Amino acid sequence: MKAKKQNREPEFGMPRLIPFREKSKSAGIKFGKASTKGLPGLFSSFKYAASGFVLCVKRERNMRIHLSAAFYAFLFSLFYDFAPGDYALLAIVCGLVMFAECVNTAVESVCDLYTESYSEKVMCAKD
Repeated sequence: MKAKKQNREPEFGMPRLIPFREKSKSAGIKFGKASTKGLPGLFSSFKYAASGFVLCVKRERNMRIHLSAAFYAFLFSLFYDFAPGDYALLAIVCGLVMFAECVNTAVESVCDLYTESYSEKVMCAKD
């Protein structure tokens, strides 16, 4: 006999997480196994990453500030005698700043999912 799946709510008011290998109804993403689609699967993962970056740019004021600063840094670098290695270093530093902002946005979103009320721990994690 097969045991029935229990669909109980998690404790402490946390949202229910999607179980391993269950298909998400909202995004159509299958969890658990690596994609075996080859290049189309790779392209779709880049598409999801790009849409997440665009969402971060649309929602986060600081991300727009970082993008503007990176644009002006590259623009003003044209007036100086930069070596190719200097441009590479500038691109890496700008990329790391934007990556850190994306991680910060993700942490803030998870914290917002966790609680709606004020909490010192959540405030510390968001800062």
